Amino acid sequence: MGNPLPQGAKAVLVTVGTSKFNSLVRKVDEEDFQRELQRLGYTHVVYQLGRGSFFPRSVVLHVTVERYLDDFCACVRQADLVISHLGAGNLLEVFRHEKAAIFVPNPDAKGRHQNELLSVLDLRFVASLDSLKERLRNPARGTGEFYPRLLPRREFNALVDCLVSPDTGVDIS
Repeated sequence: MGNPLPQGAKAVLVTVGTSKFNSLVRKVDEEDFQRELQRLGYTHVVYQLGRGSFFPRSVVLHVTVERYLDDFCACVRQADLVISHLGAGNLLEVFRHEKAAIFVPNPDAKGRHQNELLSVLDLRFVASLDSLKERLRNPARGTGEFYPRLLPRREFNALVDCLVSPDTGVDIS
């Protein structure tokens, strides 16, 4: 399918990457959650399910369900709000477009990357499943302090110095 976000819609993109995060999809699909989205002016929800097995059933808002999105970047660009698992690729794409966003750590995710991202992510961007509905009223936008925390100024300056030093042999012109 092409871009599932209709022109002129006030849309929420719910994305779980390639994993499964049924509890996030189920939470956004709850009728009271959908009513809150509607109250806030949203008209459409696009779900990207990954390997999840729960398919949304709500009829409050217009819903599109995709296993994977053909043009994820375009969907992020057009969404008014992104609700996402805490995946590095999703986070970087959302921050690249400075979208209103809420990241929900997936308790079933393998590996430690979510904990590492949480350690540098501005907590205004983070919600649990229990606090997600409350966070809708004031989602964070931009990047917060993510990049400076990810690579603090001293380390960043050292990296730049290394790259532009004549001793490195790197030509940046």
